[in-house]
Amino acid sequence: MKTGLYFGSFNPIHNGHLIIANKMYEAAGFDEVWFIPSPQNPFKESNNLLDFSYRYKMIETALENLKHLKVDPIEEKLPKPSYTIQTIEALEKEYPQREFHIIMGSDNLVNFHLWKKYEELLQKCHVHVYVRSSTENADLPEYEKVKVYQLPILDISSTAVRNSIKEGKSIIGEVDSKIHTLIMENQWYFPHL
Repeated sequence: MKTGLYFGSFNPIHNGHLIIANKMYEAAGFDEVWFIPSPQNPFKESNNLLDFSYRYKMIETALENLKHLKVDPIEEKLPKPSYTIQTIEALEKEYPQREFHIIMGSDNLVNFHLWKKYEELLQKCHVHVYVRSSTENADLPEYEKVKVYQLPILDISSTAVRNSIKEGKSIIGEVDSKIHTLIMENQWYFPHL
């Protein structure tokens, strides 16, 4: 089974993430796309990071009626910080019948050479890259086994969603209605004095 792995903090998951997962599912011909939430991204500070269990619950909720999209908590069980190479190796052991592919934004491709054992990662997996507006006109590095897609995607970021919440602005339309309800009921991302 050709499985796309969509890594991220998903802090919180928003409609842009769902559009990317669906567009990549179609464009790359995946059998499934799995969201792989990170407990701690080695390139990001963790002080704004909502607890893993809450982020996992939001992803699970957002995907409940989308049979081709799943979420896997594997990185929660691995040593921190999470490195993609370790996750791939763990997934290959757990699901030897699957063929894993990585989904990433073009902003990550620009810094791909900084990833732990990125050359080994390219030996194991194909990488499918969607172009983000921040790197639209950039010269992207070229690697064997990397395919770049120009897809219609929403320019939403989790940071912008969190900032809107802190500023008391509406996030309707940016996140799934069920996610909106979870965030509001639990007061996630609200400034606590």
